[in-house]
Amino acid sequence: MDAEKKAQIGGFIQKFFIDGVPHNKAIGMRFLDISREYVRFALDYNPRFAGHPETGVIHGGVITAFMDSCSGAAVMSKIRGKSRAATLDLRIDYMKPAPPGETLLCEAQCYHTTRHIAFVRAETFIDSKDELIATSSATFALMPFDISKMQEAFTERSAKKDQA
Repeated sequence: MDAEKKAQIGGFIQKFFIDGVPHNKAIGMRFLDISREYVRFALDYNPRFAGHPETGVIHGGVITAFMDSCSGAAVMSKIRGKSRAATLDLRIDYMKPAPPGETLLCEAQCYHTTRHIAFVRAETFIDSKDELIATSSATFALMPFDISKMQEAFTERSAKKDQA
């Protein structure tokens, strides 16, 4: 994938998957990279999302949202905007707690699609996959989609926010 195409798809993912979804933006997700094989997001540590006040480890629900969103972006990357995707099933195996102060990385791969279902694997880790925090497998429903309607809705929502 050439640099221009990467930038275009990355901009779309940042706009619609992160900035366009309030809870994704609130927890601080960031788009990092995309290739034919994967989509990669980052999540910087924020003590507001600690699941345990004494240890400061990140709450599992935050990691779940992070992995789900990165997985959804991998589906959209694979199907190139021909459908929209909704999570049907998401299974996460936690290997160890996400330590405080660390940026988490999630790499998701949509490895198979049918007419109506997409299948995704993802891993969340620190620095390298040797420091694995969690793995997931997910299925997504694929539904007809008109990207222009999504762009219109996003533009209208942004305009309303600007007026407020």
